[in-house]
Amino acid sequence: MHAQGLAVDLVICGMNSAETAKRLREAGFTCSIAYYDKDQQPCHMAHGDLRGTKWAEGAYALGGKKAETCPRRAFSKTVGCGNQSKDQWKYQR
Repeated sequence: MHAQGLAVDLVICGMNSAETAKRLREAGFTCSIAYYDKDQQPCHMAHGDLRGTKWAEGAYALGGKKAETCPRRAFSKTVGCGNQSKDQWKYQR
């Protein structure tokens, strides 16, 4: 979704990841993901995207295999909340 220009990774000062993800949903993002460290403490960054909308393409387009699903949470497989790679995270619905 980032490559399509339809996603953001956002930090809102004073809010944790779950609070930021909630704000992204309220703002109209069709998918928002809250991030947690290995100890299940909330990070600060959240992801929001526009999958399943008229602007999305490929697997994320309307009717695409990823358009209807959105993990709500991601837990780091390593210590901390650094975002070194997508493989760092275990996603849950």
